[in-house]
Amino acid sequence: MGIKVGIDASRNRSGGARGHIIGIITALNGVLPKGVDEIHVWSYDSLLSKLPDYTWLKKHTHESFNKGLASQLIWQYFNLCNEAKRYKI
Repeated sequence: MGIKVGIDASRNRSGGARGHIIGIITALNGVLPKGVDEIHVWSYDSLLSKLPDYTWLKKHTHESFNKGLASQLIWQYFNLCNEAKRYKI
């Protein structure tokens, strides 16, 4: 079994941050680096919709990502670690 990579992009709202995540995933051209089985991305709906659909790319969202900063920070603090464990990242 290979590595599972997790990316928390739940608060990546600036153009540069969005472009960076989109660029990294798109640059892979559907081919993962050797030893990597899956990439999981946590983010808000509009960013996830801009990412390509690959079988190995797992997109996760939560209602908190579409709310204010306080809701996003609370989700990160209390839920991100559990989500990573859930998907064995």
